[in-house]
Amino acid sequence: MSDQVQVSSEAPRGAQASARVARRVGVARVALLWERVWPALWPAVAVASAFLAIALLDLLPRLAAWPHAAVLAGFAILFAAALWRTRGALALPGIAAGRRRLERDSGLAHRPLTQLEDKPAPTDRTGVAVWAIHQRRLAAALGRVRVAWPAAGLAARDPRALRALLVLVLVVAGAIAGAEWRERLARAFAPGVSLAAAPPGTLDIWITPPAYTGLPPLLPRPDQTAELVVPAGAMLLAQVSGGNGQPRLLIDGNPVAFEAVDARNFRIGATLESGTRLGVDQGGRALGAWTLRIVPDQPPVVAFAQRPGQTRRAALKLDYEASDDYGLAAIGALVRRAERPEGVADETIDLPLPLPGQFLKEAKGSSFHDLTAHPWAGLKVKLRLKASDAAGLEGLSQEVEIELP
Repeated sequence: MSDQVQVSSEAPRGAQASARVARRVGVARVALLWERVWPALWPAVAVASAFLAIALLDLLPRLAAWPHAAVLAGFAILFAAALWRTRGALALPGIAAGRRRLERDSGLAHRPLTQLEDKPAPTDRTGVAVWAIHQRRLAAALGRVRVAWPAAGLAARDPRALRALLVLVLVVAGAIAGAEWRERLARAFAPGVSLAAAPPGTLDIWITPPAYTGLPPLLPRPDQTAELVVPAGAMLLAQVSGGNGQPRLLIDGNPVAFEAVDARNFRIGATLESGTRLGVDQGGRALGAWTLRIVPDQPPVVAFAQRPGQTRRAALKLDYEASDDYGLAAIGALVRRAERPEGVADETIDLPLPLPGQFLKEAKGSSFHDLTAHPWAGLKVKLRLKASDAAGLEGLSQEVEIELP
């Protein structure tokens, strides 16, 4: 009776072990299937990836209709042929192969998994008890079975590791396509739809002169033929909406790419300091082109309207006339000793002169300065006028020698 109880208690354990091993065998069969299918699918995946990279780079729409269709047909044939060669690898491996894989990954010798399916020959109670003990030990040993991660096995199919280069090209193509990837894929499957057929983008451009010039902004039209006269340092802001591809700003043929605001809008800002040609293109199409003339800011011109003199009360009288292309900011006079004694440091008196208004392009005026209390009074001095504009440029007059009142 005790033998029967022990045998009956071992039976569920054996059944549980068999169920657990069966699940692991199923996993091992799936791993074997993946190890067969993935290397076999690699040529088809490589063909599809190459086509995807070409499509994201928007190369096919640049072809005429029939070469575009021929390239599509070639990729389709290559892809179909690569898939056809994988048909033999799609069969699920058998149970025996799964058991061998599980035994190999678990480090089990003598193929113990087949013993779970064995049945004892008819025997007495002692034989049955011995068989039950054997099954119990076998179940305990099989509790540690595992399936190792499947191996890709691509090294044998791709010994030169071209797959890494393909992945890199795909990443670069995806980054270039950006948010436009759907449109590029659609164009790749549509022979005859070229980039040139896409509607051009809408260009808006503003050129704002520096504030000190007092000039209004320029709004060049794409069809404008007149020369653009622009002060040096003017700020250019351009925006393109729609079109195909990333626009470029061209100054004397040197391209600078616009910055993408979103999938349909692009913007760029630049400071105009030099150049004779200004243009914007997109996808090989000119959106606008102009002849450009950059006008540099000139220093002010200042001179004595008449020779410096003195009033009845011995005040120094200075008469000046000055001009600037955009406006005068300040005028002054520089006074220095005509003959500096040895050992005396060079010194200059800076006399501010009043302007009749702010940022005048032309100005005339007189200024009176009482220097009778100055140590230089009665000595020979050299006078020079200076004028500055809002940009900080300075102009100097010729030097005049007088006797300081």
